[in-house]
This record gives sequence, structure tokens and C-alpha cells, in this order.
Amino acid sequence: MSDYVEVEVERQGHNIDVEKVWDPSPVSVLVDPEKLQQVIMNLSLNAIQAMPKGGVLTVCIDGAPGGAGAGYASFSIGDTGCGISQENLEKIWAPFFTTKSNGTGLGLAIVKKIVESHSGVIEVASEIDKGTTVKVFLPLAKQS
Repeated sequence: MSDYVEVEVERQGHNIDVEKVWDPSPVSVLVDPEKLQQVIMNLSLNAIQAMPKGGVLTVCIDGAPGGAGAGYASFSIGDTGCGISQENLEKIWAPFFTTKSNGTGLGLAIVKKIVESHSGVIEVASEIDKGTTVKVFLPLAKQS
């Protein structure tokens, strides 16, 4: 079963709406597509699991933002779930850290490693009982 099917099956067990926000501007980044798929799948699965009573999963492709994000394409995965405490925000990227009873604590550690191996940056914003958004910035491909 593919990773995307597993995410869809997981989503079917919950009352979760998916909102997609796309920037129509084409951008080019150099990434391993399978690794990027794993990043999106891990982030989506975490977001879904943070909403056991339902909510909204938002997938946003921001294209190439200006300002501090100049030179990068970005996307984000957000949820309206339980949020992450300030104390745990500092730990979420550590291998084997989890607050789930059946989690391994490897998903976000893998995400961070993949993003950084592509010279990218990852940011997280979270508020208890309101949700979490993880934003990934990947360098734009050099134009020749």
C-alpha cells in the first residue's frame, strides 16, 4: 500500500476536511521526489493524528515568497488539532521523541533530516487547542 493511500485511509477514520491553497506561479527546486513525498506524507499523517475529533488539514504551496523567504520555494501543512506545547516544540525534531502512545518518534526527525539534506529550512508554529503549521522552505533551482 502506498504512503498516500495510508494517509487517505487514516483520514477516512476521522471527520477531516482538506483545504488546498496553491500559488499558480511555477517554481523549480532540485529535490529527490521520493524524499519530498515522504516529507509531505509524514507531516500530513502527524497533522491528521493531531485531530482525533476531526478538523481541517491545510496544504499550502506558497511558490517563491519574497522577503526573508526569497530564494526559496515553500509549502506548509497545517492542522486545527491539539497543538504542541512550548516545552515539546523544542523536542519534536529529536529522534525517538513522541507524545503518542503508539508512535516511534522518528517521523519528524526524518522530515528534518530530509529537508536539511536538500539545503532547506523547516519552521513550526503551534498553539495549544488551535493547531500546528509546519512550513518547509526549499532552495530554488539555479537558472542558467
